[in-house]
Amino acid sequence: AKGKAQEAKGAAEQKGKEVKDKAQEKGQELKGKAEGAADAAKGKAQELKGKAEGAVDSAKGKAQEAKGAAEQKGKELKNKAEGAVDQAKGKAQEAKGAAEQKGAELKGKAQGAVDAVKDKAQEVKEKVQEKGAELKDKAQGAVDQAKGKAQEAKGAAEQKASELKGKAD
Repeated sequence: AKGKAQEAKGAAEQKGKEVKDKAQEKGQELKGKAEGAADAAKGKAQELKGKAEGAVDSAKGKAQEAKGAAEQKGKELKNKAEGAVDQAKGKAQEAKGAAEQKGAELKGKAQGAVDAVKDKAQEVKEKVQEKGAELKDKAQGAVDQAKGKAQEAKGAAEQKASELKGKAD
């Protein structure tokens, strides 16, 4: 009977050791999976941040291009209008009386055209700047959202790892 009790005790100890070893193995495996998930979430957050920053840079570039084009067009139109003013002045000086009056009328119209072009160029410039600011805000929102999701994923992964570690212990 003593021998059988000794045998049973040895078998129980062996079984206890096996169960403990399996639990430790499973705990390590689950810890590895949780760390992998956390790393994947960090990678995704970095990728999203990079895309958002790229979108901001692209929007800035497009805004600069549009602003430059608007300024160039404004200069061209202003130069044309000023050329018309100069031409009108020349013709006015050649003629007398009524020709001078007509020249003054043409100058007024040309100046109105110059003013209209300046106003339009300013409008275009303001719209471009507004659009650029909107795009920048949207991109920043995407970056902030990606950061928030990464934090959530990290927190969830840490929570899961903590639970798994608690179960393994």
